[in-house]
Amino acid sequence: MSDFGDCVSLQPLTGRSFGNDVFGNDVTRCVDDGIEIDYNEANVRVWRNRVYNTRMGVSVQPVRGGPAYILRNELFNQENKPLKVHNGPAGLVVAHNTSVKVGNGMHDTSSSIWQNAWFRNNVFLGDRYAFEFLTVATGGFRDFDYGAWGSSRDGTSAEPWFKWDDVRYDDLADLQANTIGVEDHGLAASFSDLVHAALPGSWDVEVAPTNRDLRLADGAPEIDAGAALANLNDAFSLVGAPDMGAFEHGQSPPAYGPRDPAQIFADGFESGGTSLWSAP
Repeated sequence: MSDFGDCVSLQPLTGRSFGNDVFGNDVTRCVDDGIEIDYNEANVRVWRNRVYNTRMGVSVQPVRGGPAYILRNELFNQENKPLKVHNGPAGLVVAHNTSVKVGNGMHDTSSSIWQNAWFRNNVFLGDRYAFEFLTVATGGFRDFDYGAWGSSRDGTSAEPWFKWDDVRYDDLADLQANTIGVEDHGLAASFSDLVHAALPGSWDVEVAPTNRDLRLADGAPEIDAGAALANLNDAFSLVGAPDMGAFEHGQSPPAYGPRDPAQIFADGFESGGTSLWSAP
């Protein structure tokens, strides 16, 4: 899907919207959102998509209570945000995504108070802040842990990696030492941790999705560094603990875009026979 305003939109124009899946899409060149699930309510799943060259990656502005699962998506070269959290969404489960972009790896500098959001086992890379958040949730929570965060900055007071609740932290160790419960088990990531994640010179330089490989490189610290997540990643782990990011090291990349539906389900959602969830 390409050359639309919002390439995939589940925003309801009338009535309610819930129980939707957005799976396996190959999305590029969108003026606004690659995938939009705005105004959805519960049990919405955005998983195993590839989104390149868009203004936003996945938009959840808002999700009305959730849960909304943002799971194992590959995001590259977003102009603004990999995850658009405006207008007070709640009930987000964001796990095993890999995002690489010019600017902040992840941020929200709006006055919106998004809450009840749970982040695990993601990889976010940028060339400014690894994340920048001016406000934190009130009356709810933002739970960040077991994430890999990286920036091309040098991680000093002149070029800090993090801004949490509008306070700057030089690097991951500084963040962990001076906040409570923010990425206690996180790790510092670098662009070399991925097979080929080189940024373009600016966000408006198009990158063909087939010209990048966001799988973990051999020996990357994200391998076996993730948290075990029941029903979300127990079918993926090959050896040891789950890996961080969208791809388990050693597995073939998924097929995105048009596929034979009969083959998808015969193989358990993946061409190599690996199911997203174990059979009940």
